[in-house]
Amino acid sequence: MARFDRLTVLNTMLNGGLVPVFYEGDFEVAKKIAAACYEGGARVLEFTNRGERALPVFAQLSELISAQFPNRLSMRPRPPSSLLRARISSLDRC
Repeated sequence: MARFDRLTVLNTMLNGGLVPVFYEGDFEVAKKIAAACYEGGARVLEFTNRGERALPVFAQLSELISAQFPNRLSMRPRPPSSLLRARISSLDRC
């Protein structure tokens, strides 16, 4: 079950003005990036699924964020851009 409802996440994204999007295969570096984004005011963060280490790093970051950044709403993996383009093009046909 999701920790936050969709409307809360959307409003947080709109109020924040930006959603940092990144990928880093090294957990220690990714942790520093997440902390810097949080300190800069970002409360929603998107982690792209681009490399071999994406899922393990995402799992570690999710645990860290739940424990250390309670006001951060979301940290979600993003599919590779080819999947995203396929989803968008299928919506265009509707």
